[in-house]
Amino acid sequence: MSINKLLTVVSIALSLAACSGVTRKESTLTRSCTCDLSDIEIIHNDSICWSRAGITDDFIHWNKRALRDTLTDADQLQSQLDRIGQAGGGVLVVPEGTFVIRQTIRIPSNVALVGVSSDASILKVQMNEVYKNSQHLPPYKGNAMAFLFEKVTGASMENLCLIYSAVDFEPMDFDTFDHPWQKEVFHVEDPNTDNLFVSMVWFEKAENCKLDGCRILQSGNDPIRIRNSRHITCRDNFIDRAFNKGGGGAGYYNLINSHYCLIYKETVRRIRHLSIHLGSSYNVVYGCDLEVDVNFHNGDRGHNLVENNTIKVPNWHSWHCIGTGSESMHLPPGPYNVLYHNRTNYKGTGPEVAEQVLYFMADYYPDKTLGEGKFIETVFSKAFPNGLYNYSKLIKKVNDVFS
Repeated sequence: MSINKLLTVVSIALSLAACSGVTRKESTLTRSCTCDLSDIEIIHNDSICWSRAGITDDFIHWNKRALRDTLTDADQLQSQLDRIGQAGGGVLVVPEGTFVIRQTIRIPSNVALVGVSSDASILKVQMNEVYKNSQHLPPYKGNAMAFLFEKVTGASMENLCLIYSAVDFEPMDFDTFDHPWQKEVFHVEDPNTDNLFVSMVWFEKAENCKLDGCRILQSGNDPIRIRNSRHITCRDNFIDRAFNKGGGGAGYYNLINSHYCLIYKETVRRIRHLSIHLGSSYNVVYGCDLEVDVNFHNGDRGHNLVENNTIKVPNWHSWHCIGTGSESMHLPPGPYNVLYHNRTNYKGTGPEVAEQVLYFMADYYPDKTLGEGKFIETVFSKAFPNGLYNYSKLIKKVNDVFS
């Protein structure tokens, strides 16, 4: 596409800036800045940020790293990773086979842990942890996570199978989509799992890191937790099942106070939520196949994009396709979270949002007695016929040309 065509696309969108704002009770959505911008101008500004979600242009992909080693024994995994990190970075290849993980593995900066394939290179996690230690803050002393990216940059895990196998029974869930709802799945504590609160992959104060092409099966707690981090890409991962997915924040695909993260073409099954909360902003959830809800759970900072996803919740799941926390327990979503081009199906009853409508997520808890809903329809879809994320990539190209 020529630069003139790109500028035309930008011009069409900006020409709609004169559209009236979408009403929110008696005013427009809560402003996140003091400047008097229209709603579509805020979407335009946010699109520039969304185009920068995920790893940055200077991230070095594993197949371009010169230093390589091959894992020889599970007991040597941490020491081999550390040697590669101390040498300035490189790749540790996990060959075909099964390797048992019994302690937290820390991924160093600029190191890629890469399998032959997510079917052949298997890391079997056999660790235990109790709930009171599973949420704790650094320094970590227990076994709250199997793989930890802490205060690192330029690191990745790719093409691996991660399976939690500390016990000889399976998580409580159902194979069929139409199995009747049962309280025990999400709302009853199971004493058999009270020492299985081990998250699989945990990003803590990490930046410009990637999790790509992995299978993450029957986690003890969160399959993925991204906390206090920026520019994380999670792409083409298959996530299925968690032993602990009851109350108190367990069994989440979990974004906490994180920004500019890209959740792209993920497949997620049989966990509690895909949750964006506690200060998170400018994250993109795009092109995912979800059988769990997307939940703006507790006071995100707003300006997150959820686009072009298939979101179907089973009958036995406890939440709607796109949800929020409880008004009595959680803060409402932040301002200017955008939903667009999502294909939803709530327990076989059909869509909860129209695929062709661009919505704002309400940044307040609706008063249902007044007929208020949590999705605020806009007229802005005509400005972005090819989607917001695609549009944001065009904006980035224009900016790159003139920078």
